[in-house]
Amino acid sequence: QPATSSYAVSSSMLRINPALVLRSGRKGVDPYFKCGMILGKASVSLEDESNSSDRSLYKRTEYSGGLIAGVSASAGVEFKTKKGLILYSEFNFAGMSYSPERRELAEYRENGQDRTSDLTVRQKVVTYGRATQETYKERMNADPNKPREELKITFPSGRVGINAGVRFEF
Repeated sequence: QPATSSYAVSSSMLRINPALVLRSGRKGVDPYFKCGMILGKASVSLEDESNSSDRSLYKRTEYSGGLIAGVSASAGVEFKTKKGLILYSEFNFAGMSYSPERRELAEYRENGQDRTSDLTVRQKVVTYGRATQETYKERMNADPNKPREELKITFPSGRVGINAGVRFEF
């Protein structure tokens, strides 16, 4: 049987995006520009599964804590009609990054058996900060009941899109 592997990433986020809007104020066709900052919280889950003829492994890793930070910008135009109907179209961009504070191996299965409880805290949990490079001796003598510390990581994210729609004024 050939070896197989699969990898899946999922995330969720709650963010706020306060923005400054600049408009021309024209009647009829009204161009505008929006720019703002993005702040929020997120979590990321990674699933990794591999199978070979003699072994199968499954790992689910959760990243949590930390903040999302980024910027957003839009440029668009509104077409106003006489009856309170407004057609609009805009081009938008958002760029942000997420830096978690913690990573945890939430599930570890080997050949179908859950082995998560067999692992020490140090093997399952990582906190991110300003870690220094451990020497081999320090690594071998580390407390297995305390999380490992590593340098902060970042998940970058971005999107580009076009919005179009209808707005009613009354």
